[in-house]
Amino acid sequence: MKVGPSGITAIDKGGNMAAPLLASISAAGRIRCSQLMLAFVAAVAFATIVAVVAGLVLAAASAMSHDLWSA
Repeated sequence: MKVGPSGITAIDKGGNMAAPLLASISAAGRIRCSQLMLAFVAAVAFATIVAVVAGLVLAAASAMSHDLWSA
């Protein structure tokens, strides 16, 4: 299976699976390497989500503390 627009949209219409698909196919024939690359892509996605949530929590806490101490 080749990675391209038709291959990506066949799996996911939105194209959100492009990076995991590329990671799983890029090491063709080497299953262990392919799994490690897929795990790395998943870990980066998870770390990104955690960082965004942490930033939102910090921004909310800063806004609330500013409102409480300013009053």
